[in-house]
Amino acid sequence: MSGQSRAAPEDPGQGCSWPESSGAPGRASPAGAAPGYAVSASGACGRARPADAEQGRFSRERGAASVLVLSLVGVVLALTVGALVLASAVVASQKARTAADLGSLTGASAIQDGAAAAAACATARQVIRANAAATQSCSSDGSVVEVRVTVRASLWPEPAVARARAGPER
Repeated sequence: MSGQSRAAPEDPGQGCSWPESSGAPGRASPAGAAPGYAVSASGACGRARPADAEQGRFSRERGAASVLVLSLVGVVLALTVGALVLASAVVASQKARTAADLGSLTGASAIQDGAAAAAACATARQVIRANAAATQSCSSDGSVVEVRVTVRASLWPEPAVARARAGPER
């Protein structure tokens, strides 16, 4: 009867159908039982559990690898979220710098083409808005235009701020 247990009579190993040749060499077995088979305290017949030495040296640490893997997954997840938040701030900063540079260059170019300071700042604001940024300030001093812009970062709590100045050399 392979795989089934049944109650053993008074003499352990009697009444159980033990295979002819099986079990681990050198293990003691109950009277009449083949090596590797045993009768439990409740009288059930079945394969004997291997000794601690046969289970390996980590037999008392069952499940420790699961905890280690879960901890490692948690650390990797936390690092990934942190990297995404930081990347969001970097992208917002780059967008702000680009918008400020393009806005100030557009404004300075408008002044070079003969536009008034107010018209140059209006042109700079259009370019800044087209680059997904908000204008904080725009000023012109002669042929030099200076702008300050902000861009909201998707995951960072504070907006990115950039300042740019364009015009002829002094």
